Amino acid sequence: MDIEKLKISMRKDIENRLPKQAVFNNHFKYLNDLVVQGYKLPVLNEMLGLGIKTSYFQSLYKIAKVKKGAVTKTLSVASPEETPRVKTVGSEWAMIFHDISSNLINDIGEAGFDIEDVRAWVSDNSLISSAQLRKHLQRLIDTP
Repeated sequence: MDIEKLKISMRKDIENRLPKQAVFNNHFKYLNDLVVQGYKLPVLNEMLGLGIKTSYFQSLYKIAKVKKGAVTKTLSVASPEETPRVKTVGSEWAMIFHDISSNLINDIGEAGFDIEDVRAWVSDNSLISSAQLRKHLQRLIDTP
């Protein structure tokens, strides 16, 4: 599906009052194909002209990605040489909030977000605690 057909289809769904998340879930394959081809999400947002803020567009895409199983969980036992890397990642999170729990970090990852997203949320939304971060994440997940 080319961008013009995708634009028409997504607009039609939005006009039919489908929740925006459902629209993204339904069109995820085509959106993802465009991302794989090299289109950046802000550029796609502009090209599709759906009247959605770029940050919201990115959140909708990431949640659709998780719901469509594009992000898979892998469980493995860390080898001794991987252990320092894991500690480094934990300390990166601790630099954002010293009391951030591993459950919250896992929930962020499962929702399709990463540490860079969290840094942006903290900066853009003046979040000052991991509890506020948890509430912000939940709002993003619950937003239709």
